[in-house]
Amino acid sequence: MKFKKNCFRDLCIYTTFAHNRITDNNWIIDEVKSAYHNLIFVYEGKGEFFNGKEKIVVGEGDLVYFPIGEVKKMTTDKNNPLKMYTVNFAAAYPYIENDELKIKEAQFDFPFVKKITEVKRYMFVSLFERLCRQFLSGEDMQKFKLKETMIEILELIELYNENRTVDYSNRIKVNKAVKYILEHFEEKLTLDELASEAGMSSSHFSAVFRELIGESPIDYLLNVRITKAKQLLCDGVSVTKVSELAGFSDIYYFSSVFKKKEGESPAEFKRRSSCIEVIERIKEYINENYKDINLSISSVGEFFGVDAKQLSKQYSNITGEKMIDAINKRRIEQAKVFLKEDSVLSVESIAERSGFGTSRNFIRVFKKHEGITPGQFRNSFE
Repeated sequence: MKFKKNCFRDLCIYTTFAHNRITDNNWIIDEVKSAYHNLIFVYEGKGEFFNGKEKIVVGEGDLVYFPIGEVKKMTTDKNNPLKMYTVNFAAAYPYIENDELKIKEAQFDFPFVKKITEVKRYMFVSLFERLCRQFLSGEDMQKFKLKETMIEILELIELYNENRTVDYSNRIKVNKAVKYILEHFEEKLTLDELASEAGMSSSHFSAVFRELIGESPIDYLLNVRITKAKQLLCDGVSVTKVSELAGFSDIYYFSSVFKKKEGESPAEFKRRSSCIEVIERIKEYINENYKDINLSISSVGEFFGVDAKQLSKQYSNITGEKMIDAINKRRIEQAKVFLKEDSVLSVESIAERSGFGTSRNFIRVFKKHEGITPGQFRNSFE
């Protein structure tokens, strides 16, 4: 079943993975079937993506969609490695038929690759960044926030794909003002100055800008500044210097605006970002190595050169779950795919291919997390 934006809020959505991936020049994902819906937003670098039908060179501003079950292969440009947000999610639509609750898998009518204009890119960056942060927190309340953010992303994509027709001359004028904001956001800008750049009166400019962009010129300017500030804070720049480089008049105003929009002070964001970067790398390492039966808290600690107990405690404090549970959850996700899609594959083979090693360990862990045995799970799809 394919959905339009007015139906998105009826969906059951489960985000299985969200990550700000910074690739090295040897990064590659070999040809595999996508186990979930996969959305990718490229914010820097170049690469080549293949969906089983067409091969496309992707770059800054590209939004990529791999439907569930579709073949995908991804490589990065060795001289200009990809930086991108990537999200895996499952989506289904519940409905009643003959007084019985049923669920149908959702499909989305999104293109393989869509170039997002510079005007709208910060909106996608802001939403994907928020999603990654919520995913890492691991708190129960964040599960609801994750769904809300995913719905916002889906609605934004749908709105963008609609390509509503507007007065072309007004679009040119507003684009000129947006370009001016992106190039001069660190300077003291006023509404009158932006309207003058667009060749309109201040009141007319505000109305047209809101119609085309979806927010006021000043809100757009503040969001651009906050997005830049977050990038600088993640790079280790001091809060005082960030305030200056992002275009805020003083550090107190910067802190006030930042906390209002992000729910935390710049200093708190900076401290958390340094920890989150480590957690992101751990999650990516787990995602890439979960099939290795030797993957454990000790091997993760050894790989990152950190005491295993200390690393495990930090991981638990930030995400709200134990590292061993994260490893087992990823293995269970893969095992579920095998159980659902291959009725011939034995439990022993699934245990081995999913990283559990023995069927006994697989059955024990699966039942602990899912409340049923692998066999019972498989039978529910027959």
